[in-house]
Amino acid sequence: MFSRAKTPKRLGSTMQAKLPISIIKYLYTKIIHNIESSPQENLTSLKDEHKELVRSGICILPNYFSKEIAHKMYSHFKELSFIPTPEMRHGKDNPLGDKCYDKADEIELFKEFFFDPKLISLIKSYIPKETILHKALAREKSSTSPVDSFENFIHFDSYKKRLKVFMLLTDVEEQNAPTSYLIGSHKLGIWRLRHEFEMFCLYKKDDNQYASDQESAYLGCYWPHESKNLSEKYKFRQLTCVGSAGTVIVFDGQGLHVANQLFSGSRAVLVGHWIQRNHHM
Repeated sequence: MFSRAKTPKRLGSTMQAKLPISIIKYLYTKIIHNIESSPQENLTSLKDEHKELVRSGICILPNYFSKEIAHKMYSHFKELSFIPTPEMRHGKDNPLGDKCYDKADEIELFKEFFFDPKLISLIKSYIPKETILHKALAREKSSTSPVDSFENFIHFDSYKKRLKVFMLLTDVEEQNAPTSYLIGSHKLGIWRLRHEFEMFCLYKKDDNQYASDQESAYLGCYWPHESKNLSEKYKFRQLTCVGSAGTVIVFDGQGLHVANQLFSGSRAVLVGHWIQRNHHM
């Protein structure tokens, strides 16, 4: 799998010379993390959702919050001082077509989502050890122009468990930039090891824990023909995450997913990234 002939060109000669040691370090890190973060169903009352999350890598909780609560949050959401979403800075200049507000968990009104006891129990049942909220964002997409970003390729976020928990603040249909997820692609498989190893060796973070350069941002991406071939070979079924305001979507960022283009309206969400402490990449 990691023979010199198949080593990604982005691994320089120095790194290639250290391949055996790097492979051992990667596999050791991966195995230990998987053991430490083995799911524990007894930690949550959301039993069915836990089982679906373990089986599929994703679960959707329709209308988990009422539309009244979602609309109240969205009213406050529109008053925030946004900045361009950091992941977008590696693509073409589209500063506020995709915008975000960091540390959204500090806003009192949003705490009902970020610290919902049942959702946290579900998260901790999937990542039981030293679970922390790594990022808490309010995000909105409002540009219908194509976005030049790694998010528009089928990709995975990390070679370690990372639960991404979305709350829809607006109704999201097919034309409103829903996320699509390949069911079952979060599981360990030979097909993903090369990309994960590349990420292990080359991913660089900035001070805010985002990809520091374009090379890093695109490390987990697959070409369209690659993702098509994987879906056919491993029977990955694509789930497009539509729903009404108040719906919650929980998925493992190790699974393959894609941010679809916005064709009309806008999409507003609250997003929490949950990881095991000290295990971001």
